[in-house]
Amino acid sequence: MPDIFTMTAPMVFHDHPHDRHLLIAEIFPAENGLVFFEPYWRDFPSAQVVHHVEGELKGEGPWKIGDATITVLSCGEPELGMAWQDWQAHISQQADLYTDTTFKHELARNWGATI
Repeated sequence: MPDIFTMTAPMVFHDHPHDRHLLIAEIFPAENGLVFFEPYWRDFPSAQVVHHVEGELKGEGPWKIGDATITVLSCGEPELGMAWQDWQAHISQQADLYTDTTFKHELARNWGATI
């Protein structure tokens, strides 16, 4: 079973009740679910781009949690694919901001991650 928390492929959070599709830039386990960051998580207030999702994580890819599904980004999602490419270009230019593990883990723990 692929471990969602060690996946290196880009993933998408499909929020079915709100019909939203959000790219996952970082993902962490939480005691009662998971925490994920959207791209550009250092550039916006965390309340806009950090999400704590409650529920039991099920599946081997795609994964289900609550009323949402998490999938690997597919070629059938061209707009999200372009957004992912833009994100990769952004972090390559600002790597120091996004590779600070201490800051990243502290932010995740503030949102309920168990890392």
